[in-house]
Amino acid sequence: MNRLSGSDLFLMYNKKTGINIGTVEGGNMVMVVEANGEGTAYAESELVAKLSASQSYTAPNYLGNGEDLVISVLSIGATADVRIEYGGLCTTANPTPSVPTTPLPTPAPVNPPTANPTTVPTSSPTGPPMCPICGATGQPCCGTCTTGGSPSKRGCSVAPPTSNPPPTTNPPQTPNPTPTSCGGGGTSCATNGQCCSGTCRGNGICK
Repeated sequence: MNRLSGSDLFLMYNKKTGINIGTVEGGNMVMVVEANGEGTAYAESELVAKLSASQSYTAPNYLGNGEDLVISVLSIGATADVRIEYGGLCTTANPTPSVPTTPLPTPAPVNPPTANPTTVPTSSPTGPPMCPICGATGQPCCGTCTTGGSPSKRGCSVAPPTSNPPPTTNPPQTPNPTPTSCGGGGTSCATNGQCCSGTCRGNGICK
């Protein structure tokens, strides 16, 4: 209930429930509180009355014009019914319970599980095979490592690769000459070759 100046009166229902279940002073009663600040700023307050059902509180000359403000509690249960009278005017109000409303807990968001990243296996690098270290040079040697003898012969020697010999081709076969028939003695001939004796007489007869 607002005054034009000075402190104002505030009503609240001190219901014993929820986190207010253990209250000791003024449980389940209507509390009349006087405070400055117009209800919009922080200010110290003073409890001026604790009212049960059928009780009332009178603030005399409330606005300084001789009229009294009367606060009467009609009933108390789940809520409190209050009647406020001033200068012949009457209104009925339900003071707000002083217990703060407890909001329902907000469920935590459920996020789908994050799949582990799949790493592509790294293939081992392919390179030339490692050769043993030659004691004479301290370097890898894939050939013959010679550590003894004269200094000029020490070291790593690599035999040159052996090349395969070219394939051997067979020589072309010489065909056998077709034997030539020759004539015996007394056979007619034109040349010595036609006679088996190799002599063709002047008369054209083989010897």
